Amino acid sequence: MYTDDVAIFINPLMQGVTAVKTILEAFEGFLGLHINLQKISIHPIGCEHMDLHTRSLQKVRVQPLIERIGQRLPAWKGRWLNRVGRLMLVSSVLSSMPNYHLTVFPLATWARKKIDKIR
Repeated sequence: MYTDDVAIFINPLMQGVTAVKTILEAFEGFLGLHINLQKISIHPIGCEHMDLHTRSLQKVRVQPLIERIGQRLPAWKGRWLNRVGRLMLVSSVLSSMPNYHLTVFPLATWARKKIDKIR
């Protein structure tokens, strides 16, 4: 496991954040690895009742998601699938990809419109 591949879920309270920082510092001391706290990003999930401010994603960060969604439905698949098959593909794949990302990042209106156009 690499430290840049870790997701930690905690309550968004100062005590939890302090505890995670202490754990990361202990991890750093035990293994001799350096953890760059400047590269850590925090993404609140399910914190609607709290007053948190996050920057919206830049267009350059959202575009790869839209391109991946578009690549899931090449033109040849549409010709060979019947209506029920196309509906199943859209429901299972093309709808689940943005839903996964929406758990962390709210998508801008322009991104939702592009994804809906592909679907």
